[in-house]
Amino acid sequence: LVLTGSAERECQDNGVWSGTEPLCRQPYSYDFPEDVAPALGTSFSNLVGATNPTQKRTDHENGTGTNTYEALNSVYLMMNNQMQRLGMETMAWQEIRHAIILLTDDIYAIGVGKMDVDWRELNELGSKKDGERHAFILQDTQAVCQVFEHMLDVSKLTNTICGVGNMSVNASDQERTPWHVTFKPKSKETCRGALISDQWVLTAAHCFHNTQKEDRQLWRVIVGDPNSQHGKEFLVEEAVIAQGFDAHAKRSQGIMEFYGDDIALLKLTQKVKMSTHARPICLPCTVEANMALRRSPGSTCVDHEQELMNQQDTAAHFVALNGDKLSITLQTGLKWTSCAQAVSQNKKIFPDLKNVSEVVTDQFLCSGAKKEDHNPCQGESGGAVFLERRHRFFQVGLVSWGLYDPCHGASDKNSRKKPPPGVVARDFHISLFRLQPWLRQHLDGVLTFLPLN
Repeated sequence: LVLTGSAERECQDNGVWSGTEPLCRQPYSYDFPEDVAPALGTSFSNLVGATNPTQKRTDHENGTGTNTYEALNSVYLMMNNQMQRLGMETMAWQEIRHAIILLTDDIYAIGVGKMDVDWRELNELGSKKDGERHAFILQDTQAVCQVFEHMLDVSKLTNTICGVGNMSVNASDQERTPWHVTFKPKSKETCRGALISDQWVLTAAHCFHNTQKEDRQLWRVIVGDPNSQHGKEFLVEEAVIAQGFDAHAKRSQGIMEFYGDDIALLKLTQKVKMSTHARPICLPCTVEANMALRRSPGSTCVDHEQELMNQQDTAAHFVALNGDKLSITLQTGLKWTSCAQAVSQNKKIFPDLKNVSEVVTDQFLCSGAKKEDHNPCQGESGGAVFLERRHRFFQVGLVSWGLYDPCHGASDKNSRKKPPPGVVARDFHISLFRLQPWLRQHLDGVLTFLPLN
């Protein structure tokens, strides 16, 4: 056995032992990444973006410890020079994410791999502080990467930090899209949704089409991975379904189902505890999204739409039944018109349709026109249609309806079929930019909205 910690300790005047508690361990044993990360985290600070404008700068003079101001000011000056060189409005500057990590005083000694690691020397190098460990042995370089992933645990971020997903190699599907939730009106999963705060879920109104409101005590929302211990069922305290939604509103015109105003909100009976598996997505036109986009405080909803949807082909995603993040292309402008026109070709669903705008209003985003596009399945309705910008995720729509179900007749959640020859696939998603008045009416006090224009 070898010693870890302090070989000698003294009882200090304050009644506390010096150094680190000694332990004995096998020289060939390894530490787990999830155990090492919290230890390193005691000296780790991730500055998400808070400043104190009233705080005065003081000269360190001959003070002990680290001159934190001088260290950070030097970094700031380097960043400022880089900004002037690149130009603040250039794409090169806007793509840069600055993360300042300041490790002070402590020395961590980490041995890696099966090479001849001298544990005694490693232990001597590490700092000695009561209640802390500073010397570790990890199995391989992958374990080192996992340590830093655990250190950057988003569960430590405040509830106002939205749109954060863990995109590392070892992350689970739910950790990549922690806002994704499953809705069960009774015993069977029927729809998906998105966590937009610690207590509110955004989903589709048609999920409640055949559900009686008096059965609300049976409704369940699963937050987190439903197939692991991280999944938790929540009861629904309140359901807000858009009054304008009526699937049968146009039956007299030969349109059997119509999905205008297909939007709903669910308030959970309890607040969700933020974790790597549960965190809200950013909704555009809010202060929270504005911070994530790193825009000026005077930005408007129009500014957000121009930044997020400024191309006629916009790459976006939705979450499949099996948890995979699938890609689609949202078409806007002139391409939206041609994308929506495919509805008129489907005589099976719309045999007597005279005008496409009777079915596809300006509330809808359109996808499915490109070969590489995936089509949502029945059961994926209500889920977020989202984009990635500046390493954060923004919901611009929600899955509503489509002309083709790729999961029809499939044996499991992993099977999706491409449309057969002659079948035109298109999918339509409620645009959150077009439903802003409704969102503002019902989420006032939950989210902080920007001016419309």
